[in-house]
Amino acid sequence: CQSGAVHELSVNSIDFVHPDFGLALGAASSDGNVSILTCSPQTGTWSSSSFVAHQIGVNAISFAPPSVGGWLGTDSAADTAAPPRLRFATGGGGNPLQNLGE
Repeated sequence: CQSGAVHELSVNSIDFVHPDFGLALGAASSDGNVSILTCSPQTGTWSSSSFVAHQIGVNAISFAPPSVGGWLGTDSAADTAAPPRLRFATGGGGNPLQNLGE
């Protein structure tokens, strides 16, 4: 897979998601944005979505495993296993750590 430019300033950190989510990664940039890039195995192209995470720039991104101790992967209302959700945290200038999910 190949991708073009996604950020306007330097990328400070990348992290690949757990393989359960396919070929994807997150990128943290000095432009304040986080992007999630996903590769399509059928077409060999990347798609991306991005959002502003920290106004002064994003220094780091890290993805959680699909479940941690059962509590991230359990639907408490039905007490059954829920499909895994993509969860991640970012750290950046001027703001505290943020827990985010897609």
